[in-house]
Amino acid sequence: SRFSTKPNKDEIRTNVFIDILSLPLEYVGNSKMWIARSNPDYKHKHKKILYEFFSKHFKERCYKSVKNYIKLKTDHYNKYGYQVYFAEWSQINTLFKFQKFIGDKI
Repeated sequence: SRFSTKPNKDEIRTNVFIDILSLPLEYVGNSKMWIARSNPDYKHKHKKILYEFFSKHFKERCYKSVKNYIKLKTDHYNKYGYQVYFAEWSQINTLFKFQKFIGDKI
Protein backbone atom coordinates (compact mmCIF):
# COMPACT_ATOMS: atom_id res chain seq x y z
CA SER A 1 0.00 0.00 0.00
CA ARG A 2 1.27 3.49 -0.72
CA PHE A 3 -0.24 4.70 2.56
CA SER A 4 1.64 4.15 5.77
CA THR A 5 -0.19 2.49 8.61
CA LYS A 6 2.43 3.60 11.12
CA PRO A 7 2.63 7.07 12.62
CA ASN A 8 5.67 9.17 11.72
CA LYS A 9 7.85 10.82 14.40
CA ASP A 10 5.72 13.97 14.49
CA GLU A 11 2.54 11.94 14.89
CA ILE A 12 4.12 9.84 17.65
CA ARG A 13 5.06 13.03 19.53
CA THR A 14 1.56 14.44 19.01
CA ASN A 15 0.02 11.20 20.28
CA VAL A 16 2.08 11.59 23.47
CA PHE A 17 0.83 15.18 23.87
CA ILE A 18 -2.77 14.00 23.41
CA ASP A 19 -2.26 11.35 26.10
CA ILE A 20 -0.58 13.78 28.53
CA LEU A 21 -3.41 16.29 28.10
CA SER A 22 -6.13 13.57 28.13
CA LEU A 23 -7.71 15.00 24.99
CA PRO A 24 -10.67 13.34 23.22
CA LEU A 25 -8.68 13.02 19.98
CA GLU A 26 -7.90 9.89 18.02
CA TYR A 27 -5.10 9.31 15.53
CA VAL A 28 -6.73 8.09 12.30
CA GLY A 29 -3.94 8.97 9.86
CA ASN A 30 -3.08 5.27 9.65
CA SER A 31 -5.82 4.77 7.04
CA LYS A 32 -8.32 4.04 9.83
CA MET A 33 -10.77 6.70 8.60
CA TRP A 34 -11.52 7.81 5.07
CA ILE A 35 -13.80 10.63 3.99
CA ALA A 36 -14.31 10.24 0.26
CA ARG A 37 -10.70 9.36 -0.54
CA SER A 38 -9.16 11.69 2.06
CA ASN A 39 -7.52 10.36 5.22
CA PRO A 40 -7.33 12.98 7.99
CA ASP A 41 -4.61 12.85 10.66
CA TYR A 42 -6.77 13.14 13.78
CA LYS A 43 -10.44 13.26 14.66
CA HIS A 44 -12.36 14.35 17.71
CA LYS A 45 -13.89 11.31 19.42
CA HIS A 46 -17.31 12.91 19.97
CA LYS A 47 -17.67 15.80 17.50
CA LYS A 48 -17.33 16.17 13.72
CA ILE A 49 -13.96 17.91 14.02
CA LEU A 50 -10.78 16.94 12.18
CA TYR A 51 -7.18 18.03 12.65
CA GLU A 52 -4.58 18.08 9.88
CA PHE A 53 -0.93 18.59 10.79
CA PHE A 54 1.56 19.03 7.98
CA SER A 55 5.00 19.85 6.70
CA LYS A 56 5.02 23.03 4.62
CA HIS A 57 7.57 21.57 2.20
CA PHE A 58 5.39 18.59 1.23
CA LYS A 59 2.19 20.59 0.88
CA GLU A 60 3.90 23.16 -1.33
CA ARG A 61 5.28 20.35 -3.46
CA CYS A 62 1.94 18.52 -3.77
CA TYR A 63 -0.54 21.42 -3.78
CA LYS A 64 1.63 24.33 -5.04
CA SER A 65 1.00 26.22 -1.77
CA VAL A 66 -0.16 25.69 1.80
CA LYS A 67 -3.06 28.04 1.07
CA ASN A 68 -4.26 25.76 -1.78
CA TYR A 69 -3.92 22.67 0.43
CA ILE A 70 -5.92 24.25 3.27
CA LYS A 71 -8.65 25.50 0.93
CA LEU A 72 -9.04 22.15 -0.87
CA LYS A 73 -9.12 20.12 2.36
CA THR A 74 -11.42 22.57 4.14
CA ASP A 75 -13.89 22.55 1.24
CA HIS A 76 -13.72 18.76 1.03
CA TYR A 77 -14.27 18.04 4.72
CA ASN A 78 -16.90 20.79 5.13
CA LYS A 79 -18.88 19.13 2.33
CA TYR A 80 -19.20 16.06 4.59
CA GLY A 81 -20.13 18.06 7.68
CA TYR A 82 -16.71 18.25 9.31
CA GLN A 83 -14.94 21.25 10.75
CA VAL A 84 -11.17 21.07 10.23
CA TYR A 85 -8.18 22.76 11.86
CA PHE A 86 -4.68 22.92 10.43
CA ALA A 87 -1.21 23.41 11.88
CA GLU A 88 2.28 23.06 10.53
CA TRP A 89 4.35 20.59 12.56
CA SER A 90 6.77 23.33 13.62
CA GLN A 91 3.82 25.22 15.20
CA ILE A 92 2.96 22.32 17.53
CA ASN A 93 6.30 20.58 18.18
CA THR A 94 6.36 21.18 21.94
CA LEU A 95 3.72 20.37 24.53
CA PHE A 96 3.28 24.08 25.27
CA LYS A 97 2.79 25.00 21.57
CA PHE A 98 0.43 22.07 21.02
CA GLN A 99 -1.64 22.94 24.09
CA LYS A 100 -1.83 26.59 22.99
CA PHE A 101 -2.93 25.58 19.46
CA ILE A 102 -5.51 22.99 20.50
CA GLY A 103 -6.92 25.00 23.43
CA ASP A 104 -10.06 26.41 21.83
CA LYS A 105 -10.34 23.80 19.07
CA ILE A 106 -11.77 20.96 21.17
